[in-house]
Amino acid sequence: MTETGASRPADRYIRLTVGNYRCFPASRPLRFTFRPGFTSLIGPNNAGKSTLLKFLYEFRDLMARVPTELATTLRSSGAAAFNFPPEVTDTREVASRLEQGDIWARIEVSGYGKTADPAIRGTSLVLRILRGQNTYRSEAYLGDRRVEFSDSGIATPGDFRYQQGPLQVDLGEVASALSSLRNTIYIGPFRNAVNVGARSQYYDLDIGQAFITQWRQRQTGNDRAANEATERLSETIRTIFGFESLTIMPTPGDETLAVFINRVSRRLNEVGAGLAQFVVCLANAAVRQPDWILIDEPEMNLHPRLQSEFLRALGSFANEGVVFATHVLGLARSHTENVYSLRLIRDGETDVEPYAHTARLAEFLGELGYESLREIGFDRLLLVEGPSDLLAIKELLRKYGKEAKTVVFHLGGGDRATAMASAELAEVKQITDRVSVLIDSERNAEGEAIGRGRQALVDACRSTNIPILVLKRRALENYFPDRALKFVFGPGINALGPYDTMSIGSRWNKQENWRVASAMTRDDLIGTDLGNFLDDL
Repeated sequence: MTETGASRPADRYIRLTVGNYRCFPASRPLRFTFRPGFTSLIGPNNAGKSTLLKFLYEFRDLMARVPTELATTLRSSGAAAFNFPPEVTDTREVASRLEQGDIWARIEVSGYGKTADPAIRGTSLVLRILRGQNTYRSEAYLGDRRVEFSDSGIATPGDFRYQQGPLQVDLGEVASALSSLRNTIYIGPFRNAVNVGARSQYYDLDIGQAFITQWRQRQTGNDRAANEATERLSETIRTIFGFESLTIMPTPGDETLAVFINRVSRRLNEVGAGLAQFVVCLANAAVRQPDWILIDEPEMNLHPRLQSEFLRALGSFANEGVVFATHVLGLARSHTENVYSLRLIRDGETDVEPYAHTARLAEFLGELGYESLREIGFDRLLLVEGPSDLLAIKELLRKYGKEAKTVVFHLGGGDRATAMASAELAEVKQITDRVSVLIDSERNAEGEAIGRGRQALVDACRSTNIPILVLKRRALENYFPDRALKFVFGPGINALGPYDTMSIGSRWNKQENWRVASAMTRDDLIGTDLGNFLDDL
């Protein structure tokens, strides 16, 4: 389990660089950063999205072994063995076929622990997996300088600090991050396989009779917390699908699940694939309580309205975040803080980079398919300032019963958000006249004037008759009550004052604002300008 509460700083990430692994040769390595919250991968078929997700699955046993074997593998002659999952039938297949050499992975970390001595901060770890083998070595780096350890120059660690002559490295943060990366669930594509009878495992999912037996144990066993968690899960699915009632129970002999929808009996293999996917994926996540959930194509088998709900529900079971691969650009850009684009260079070689497309808002609404969303019940558009606001506002709209009718899109944050011109807003109004804007004030004191860029956005909204709320308090997180913050992060986190910044007092990662918003109630916003704005939408 990863750290929680006040020990989780705002700047928290795991930066991974991988070379000579499958479609990521050493000349074009995979560069990817894990951050709290939601991250999406967008790209065509066979571009390497699934390969990126499966890296942690295929090397999970390695991630688990590294912290306990560092004293051995950091020696110049040190090496250790690990196991691949059963899906890897030939160890040579995981290496790039375009280039020779070993597979390597560099891990750089921030926010997973404290290093007291500034001189040994910035330590990274490189793992080298010998080509065609299940054997690896470790290398420690201080910046770009490798720290060489002889057989006699390293002691068995107690706190992951090592010394070779005058050089010291501290791998405590890296060890903590590796513990996080090994606590993952990988949910592969083709999830219709969950109904295949005798099978027991599909990547990390318990399926078939193994899953049915697990459900029975959690629903009717002696663990009352598990009993209640199973009931809450059923209630969550009922609410999302809008059923009047939903009961899920195993059939005799644990052959399948009987699903009673509005008191009508069906078998799991008789209900829609989307509902079956909800049941199996969410139940597995609830049991495992992973740090990271990695999922291929969450939109599969799901109505557009349910795709976002499915991701949100998965995210509620992930301690750190969700990384998903999708073909739906609208889903990627409207639901995640971090988007990566994958491009196939040639057979066996993929390029990965942050998705930096900054199309005009009207163009994005076309990508999102706003017109088709209107046909299924969405009737208003809410523009919020930045990525961390997007998911949090969605959660608050849920308290007002308006999340199913409101498309929420972020303006990019910072200068991008405040640079919206009247012409661009006018284009949006040609698509829908039911549009509103919500931004932070960034005030340091009550009554203080807002910045020039924010005022320009206010003027642009007024000129196009678009309602805009500039929050009276400094930012969205200044509305979070102490109770909700402590529920999510523990007793070490305190509520901010109306004009406190995140650097004053207790801090958390803004990308986890949505978890706090989920723990809030409508009563928390009564009498505030934010509450009145959401009520009037």
